[in-house]
This record gives sequence, structure tokens and C-alpha cells, in this order.
Amino acid sequence: MLLSQVTVELAVGEIEQIKDKYNFEQSVRSYLRRIKRKTALLIAASCGLGGIIADLPEKLDDKLYLFGYYVGMAFQITDDVLDFSQDEKKLGKPAGEDLSQGNVTLPVFFCYARPTTL
Repeated sequence: MLLSQVTVELAVGEIEQIKDKYNFEQSVRSYLRRIKRKTALLIAASCGLGGIIADLPEKLDDKLYLFGYYVGMAFQITDDVLDFSQDEKKLGKPAGEDLSQGNVTLPVFFCYARPTTL
């Protein structure tokens, strides 16, 4: 059941991202919900399923799931920041690609909210 739920959430996250292309009025909350659906839940499920396969106690499995969730959130935020702060050679992909594709990420929210301080 866990994998099917994550698959549905991933699809919803993709749909939300398409719907919100170039939408600079969206909230940080919607961004966080989207990265949860597209990245964090996938890593959380992977960690949680590892605990299930290893036949760990449910309490420990829940902790693994939560660990994966936070790793996934941190990974995606870091990736979004690096998209603005690193060059293509260091990233291994074109820099600034998120914004050029219309994906509004956390660094954009901060720039948009405080354009004169950055």
C-alpha cells in the first residue's frame, strides 16, 4: 500500500508543478507541499520499506521513514539552491534550469519577497 500511495502523491506533485509554472504568486507552503510529494515521500518510503524488509520493529521503521522524509526535503531544497549558486560543470546539469522551465523554487521566493536585499 505504501508504494501505491507514494506513486499517487508523486503524480499529484507533478500535476501541481505543471499547474504552477511561472506562478510567482504561489505560497512557500505550496512549494513545500510539492517537494514533499515529489521528493521527500519517495525517499521516506524507500527508507521505511528498508525497515520493513529488514523486519525491524514498527517503531524503528517509523523513525526510518521520518528520517527519509527529512533527508528528502533537505535534498530538494539544497538542489534548488545549488541550481542558482553553482555552474553547469559542478552541477552536472544546466544551471538555472528550474526557473527557465517555469519551476518556482525556494530561492525564487526569497528573491521575489526581498528583491532589494539580495
